[in-house]
Amino acid sequence: MSMFRNCSALTSLDVVSFDTSSVETLYFTFVNCSSLASLDVTGFDTSNVTSLYYTFYGCSSLTSLDLSSFDTSKATTMDSMFRNCSKLVSLDLSSFDTSNVMKMYCMFYNCSSLASLDLSSFDTSKVTNMSSMFSEANSSCIVGCRNADEVTKLSTSSGCSIPAANFKVGKPVTTALSLADESTPASSEALAIQPVGIAPT
Repeated sequence: MSMFRNCSALTSLDVVSFDTSSVETLYFTFVNCSSLASLDVTGFDTSNVTSLYYTFYGCSSLTSLDLSSFDTSKATTMDSMFRNCSKLVSLDLSSFDTSNVMKMYCMFYNCSSLASLDLSSFDTSKVTNMSSMFSEANSSCIVGCRNADEVTKLSTSSGCSIPAANFKVGKPVTTALSLADESTPASSEALAIQPVGIAPT
């Protein structure tokens, strides 16, 4: 697609009204849109998309990205999808269907600001290449996986910069803490790993 490829000076972009219902590939769509601080793609219909190759590569000013409406059931490639999105601090991929994906290499390469990543919905049974999937990512990032097999597969992927102990069964969730010390703010963020199938209390 390559529609906005290397538009590095763009600081804003309105694609809310785009009809993408017939689009089959989003490869290189926003590559190196390095000045975009926000991007609303919640209106994208991705039900026919097979390739998400390099879609947000180099969007180095984005701090968040809402992909909750993305239908990825037909996607077969997600390689370098978020590569060099170095300022992303949150990324919700809980709605992703990866059952047909075969390539995930460099998917989160240099996502150096992510503190937690919920991949508990990820099915990597068809993935044949996930080398450097987490290379140069935040080494303290907690990755939630759907089962022990996913933990093993993801944590041992080639070039992984995240310690194996940071891969957990369940998903990273943010909970509020009630603190006794009144001089400290009443709520604080903490990372809890919830077992699969058990809702946070």
